[in-house]
Amino acid sequence: AVGDWPPDVHPPNVSCGHTLDIQVIPRNDVRPKLGYMPQKEIRMPEGSWRVINNSMLLVTDEDTPADKLVYSITSGPSNGYLALLPNRTVAASTFSQRDIDDMLLLYQHVPRGNNLGDSFYYT
Repeated sequence: AVGDWPPDVHPPNVSCGHTLDIQVIPRNDVRPKLGYMPQKEIRMPEGSWRVINNSMLLVTDEDTPADKLVYSITSGPSNGYLALLPNRTVAASTFSQRDIDDMLLLYQHVPRGNNLGDSFYYT
């Protein structure tokens, strides 16, 4: 019977009516950060290709893995294209920080007259 239980112990199938509140605290709500890039310019021979590494392009986010940090090309390049290895001849419009870290992103220059400079914009 209920009276046979010690005062701080409840018998089975008897509801105590207690609630445990749980508050989840996010690890980091800060937006991804563009890292310091010591190499802000690529110099290369006309018509060649060059791997873009994380000393040229780096974004970090404390709570997002590198394969989920995705770049989207919004404009350019106009005298070449970006590609992901091993498909060096197929233009890429998106790529991840993991692709950069693994040295899979490259820029391929395509000669078009005397305009040798190039750039691209991304989000």
